[in-house]
Amino acid sequence: MGFEQSLHEVAIYRRGNGGNALLVGVYVDDLVITGTKDAEVAAFKEEMTTTFQMSDLGPLSFYLGIEVHQDDSGITLRQTTYAKRVVELAGLTNCNLTLTPMEERLKLCRDSTMEEQPTTERQAMKRIIRYVAGTLDDGLYYLRCLGEAHFVEYSNSDHAGDIDTTNSMSGILFFLSKCLVSW
Repeated sequence: MGFEQSLHEVAIYRRGNGGNALLVGVYVDDLVITGTKDAEVAAFKEEMTTTFQMSDLGPLSFYLGIEVHQDDSGITLRQTTYAKRVVELAGLTNCNLTLTPMEERLKLCRDSTMEEQPTTERQAMKRIIRYVAGTLDDGLYYLRCLGEAHFVEYSNSDHAGDIDTTNSMSGILFFLSKCLVSW
């Protein structure tokens, strides 16, 4: 059908360029279809229904555990249901919430030498769950881009920060305009 497989993500296919592009994400037998023109998306769906038996489930609302809310201003992605389940499994449904996932400058080691309970590691795990419990409805918001988009990258690292291996750790954030797209 004239699609090219992405060189960077094998489950993404593209047809066309610029103002007339169509992207299709494939996961087993599910497709996520998006394009720059509604008519192009509709034409592709028509092509598919003449070739395969398929159902159009309408605008994307849930995919691979991610809740998707779309409106005229943009798209919000959340994992509220999954996060609630994690909190429930940890037995911390009615816990006191915390604003940060870790204590500042806390160093954890792989093999704890502490015998008495609760250990530092267990307290750190509980703090992460308490943080998740306080951010259940948080998500990523992608504003509809009306102008030219640009990439911005931020990075940070520590030097020999892992106390077990002395490996350095680093982190990267990529934004497309004001929208976080990779981290």
